[in-house]
Amino acid sequence: MRVPGGCILTADAARGGRTDLAERLRARSLAVGTVTGLIVFAGLYPILGDAPTLSRGLLDRALPVLVVAALAGAVALAEIYRRRYRVARISAVAAVAVVVTGWGVGQYPWMLVDQLTIDDAAGAHATLTGLLVVCAGRGAHRARFRIPAVAHPDREVAPNVICVVQRYR
Repeated sequence: MRVPGGCILTADAARGGRTDLAERLRARSLAVGTVTGLIVFAGLYPILGDAPTLSRGLLDRALPVLVVAALAGAVALAEIYRRRYRVARISAVAAVAVVVTGWGVGQYPWMLVDQLTIDDAAGAHATLTGLLVVCAGRGAHRARFRIPAVAHPDREVAPNVICVVQRYR
């Protein structure tokens, strides 16, 4: 069980009046959250020697983001300890989101560090513009994507396109 999942399950159990389950989940969430936080930040140590480009990005651009991630994780653990599960859920989800964001900020502008940049990986400008227009138009027309063709037998999903195409009869 990961920390956000643990927070959510603990909050649901407490809200549902299952205090015995909530207490067991609380103890597990505290333990898993502590270990996970240590692993995330201990995992940065090998990067210092093995990936100099990435480590420079993490220690320069992404350092404030990683500090926010550590603080959000600490707040989540403190709020679980205090049995304030609503705040803990928000902090735990924020901690995970900020860790992922920090990794992206540290790795920028690389898709594959020292091999492929975001600009090199991007499609042609005309293709990206066309895709954006089609998806935005489809979203504005339907207000949401309807993906599962099984749920809508009169629709089919194009194999390499996110947007749904209406099948004409």
